[in-house]
Amino acid sequence: MTDIELDEIHLDEKYITQIQDGVLFYPCSGYDVKLPISLFAPYVNQFIFADLCEYRNLKNPKFKELINLPSNYKLQKSVIKGAVESDFTQHWNYRSIEPGVRDFKYYDKNTQHRVSVLFRRGYGIYALRDLVSELDVFFYRGDSMGEGGSDARWNTRPSISCTLSKLKDGGLYITDGSNCLQREYSFLKNYQNEYNKKEYPPGRDYFDKSGNMFSCVGEIGPRYGPTFVWKVTKNKDFNDLQSTKNDFERAQKLFFHVNELQNSSDDSNSFYPMTQKSNSL
Repeated sequence: MTDIELDEIHLDEKYITQIQDGVLFYPCSGYDVKLPISLFAPYVNQFIFADLCEYRNLKNPKFKELINLPSNYKLQKSVIKGAVESDFTQHWNYRSIEPGVRDFKYYDKNTQHRVSVLFRRGYGIYALRDLVSELDVFFYRGDSMGEGGSDARWNTRPSISCTLSKLKDGGLYITDGSNCLQREYSFLKNYQNEYNKKEYPPGRDYFDKSGNMFSCVGEIGPRYGPTFVWKVTKNKDFNDLQSTKNDFERAQKLFFHVNELQNSSDDSNSFYPMTQKSNSL
């Protein structure tokens, strides 16, 4: 990290070192990958970055240049699955794209610790559903609604419910409050304006309607606003399998009725998003 970035990080190291062989997921990440890698290596085993537009060509040399692991980490191999290159197609009532993954696998030559840095082209909600069984860190910032942004409502139900269903109890939820459209989670936009400072004062815990507690434990610098680190203490009754399944279905429909096409034989004419034929992407 640069000196400027280090000056902007206010986070007790215990919240990082408590993670063991963890998973970090960052949807709509673009190329904002250096800070999460710097912060959480070597405590995270797998970094998953998902983006629709920026990862059109998986052979782009920029991917490797962005991975700023310490020098003791050596690249073991790089694997591409799915279409090497694809762009989304806009239909009258949905968008479709061929998903693809580029997975860089590293190992620490001193400790043999292995790290996967995975870039996935496609819709983040599919990546969360298919690639993540348990999540230690959710990272999301620098996004917007409208032109130039993803329009993805990750800080809004039902998407946030999908994320929390995967997040471990005590896991970290890191965001600048991008695309937070519901009052229930307005505290995620803390300090972005004077109104929020008064209504959502620092130093207190916040609860969502499901009883999950969000405790602000740090700040790691600005994006579209300050990026805060929230520790989530989950309501023990939160993870209901049927409601989680329903949340994912609702979230997929919310993402502009999206489709991910596995091959030319897929039915791309359905109004609602199709289920991927393979979980490997």
